[in-house]
This record gives sequence, structure tokens and C-alpha cells, in this order.
Amino acid sequence: VKAGVDMLARFTPALGGTGVWIWTRTLVGAFTMVHASIWALRQIDLKMMMAYTTVMALGALTMLLGQGSAMAVTAAMAFILVHAFYKAALFLGVGMIDKGAGTREYTQLGGLGRYMPITAIAIAIAALSMAGFPPMFGFIGKELIYGSLEDATWPWLIGGAALVANALMVVCAGVVAIRPFAGRRRIAPRAYTADPGWGLWIGPAILAGMGVLGGILAGRFEHFLVAPMVSAVTGSEIGAHLALWHGINPALILSLVTFAIGIALYFLIDPIRKALIKADPKTPGTED
Repeated sequence: VKAGVDMLARFTPALGGTGVWIWTRTLVGAFTMVHASIWALRQIDLKMMMAYTTVMALGALTMLLGQGSAMAVTAAMAFILVHAFYKAALFLGVGMIDKGAGTREYTQLGGLGRYMPITAIAIAIAALSMAGFPPMFGFIGKELIYGSLEDATWPWLIGGAALVANALMVVCAGVVAIRPFAGRRRIAPRAYTADPGWGLWIGPAILAGMGVLGGILAGRFEHFLVAPMVSAVTGSEIGAHLALWHGINPALILSLVTFAIGIALYFLIDPIRKALIKADPKTPGTED
């Protein structure tokens, strides 16, 4: 999925910094991340929801590479890792839900936490990174994206798109981590519901754990992974150091605003989804 992003990164030294490159990558990337994150909210199939959030991530990476600054490239390289850890864990986790409960549609799921505790924990940890909460690696990735606004070409455009998309990722993370597992058990196609064998849950558990380690051991991840990736793209040093705490700054304030908006919208997910479906009822796969 990220082959196109790798190609954009490789072409950045030769084509980056030109007007056409900045305009097209920034505008297309910003539009894609916002559009995909909105479309993710209308899905009741958790796999489809995760697929649209992947499109959101690709849009964000395209937008950051379009900017091409050392800070933006650092944010892009870190976010590649952030996204790989949490999204692979969540895709596999949704597969575990489907195997255990017989459906991926969250409107039919509920109360699975008592029957699938390992699945619930793995998905919850990965979802925390997706939402960008500390001390997860996702928090650092989000902070870097907001930090790249300092030398962005269009900070209001990029900041607005990032704020909207990140807030909606909080909503999607809440849906996949809470809706299937909390509350009363709903009727599902499969009567026997349980965690899969260790051979299936060990993968998402490790990937979710990497999201925790990426936050706690941010300096190590910077030295061994992110810094070499940035150097391969720009030929220069990393644009910002990876850490959970950089003090009270604009990036932290934007993160707090993101959490507030995302949590508020989570409690409105059902009317929001119905409104989106009503706006475009011809799109299949979103019916209750």
C-alpha cells in the first residue's frame, strides 16, 4: 500500500521544493486525508472503516512529503512507522473479531470483552496509538505533524486538515476499541465466541506493543529507524527529536483540541453516520 509513498519520498530530493510539487502534493494529500476520514465514519464494517483510515494516512504522508521541509519529512517517516504498527494490529484484530463473533459490523456487536479479553486488550492498545494518546508512539507522530506547521507553506490549510482528520481518527479508534467489546452482548451470527489461538493473537499483540515501545523508547526509535529514514530522503539530519514531552507548545495545544473534538464526536457517531449515509444513499456497504 505504501509503495507510492516510498516513490514520492525517493523523488523528493529531485522534485521537492518546486511549485508544482508543493501545490499538487499538499492539496491532494490534505483533501484525501479529510475526505477519507469522513468516509470512514459512515462504515459499519470495521474492516472497511480501517481501510478508509489507511487512505487517510496515505493522504497525510503525501501532504507532508509535498511540504518537503526537514520537519515535515521527519513527521512523515515517523508516521509511516506509527501507522504500520497500529493499523496492522487493528486489521488483524478485526479479523479476530470476525472469527470469534461471526461478523465485523459493529452495529451487531457488543459485550465481547468478557468473551475475547486478549483481542480486546490488543485492539485497545493499538487504538490508543491510532487516536494519538500518550504514551503511545501515535502521540509522537501526531505531535510531529502539528510541529511541522512551524515552517509549512500553508500552515492554516495543513493544520486544519490535520486537526479534522486526527479528531476523526479518535472517533474511529473509539468505535473499533469500545463498540464491539463494551455494553451488553448483542446477537451475533456465531453462538460460540472466544479469542483465537495464540498463533493468531500473538501478531497483533506484538504490533500493538511496538506502539507502546515507540513512545517509551522514542530516542531509540529515532536513532535506529526514523533518523536513517529521514537521511535517506533528504540527505540531512532529522528535523526534530522524538520525545513524549516537549513542553507546553502549539503542537500540544492542538493535540488537546484534537482529543476534545474527537471524544465529543464519538458520542455522536450514530447520528453522524446516518447523516452521511442520507447525503449519499447510493454507496453500498453502509446499511444497518
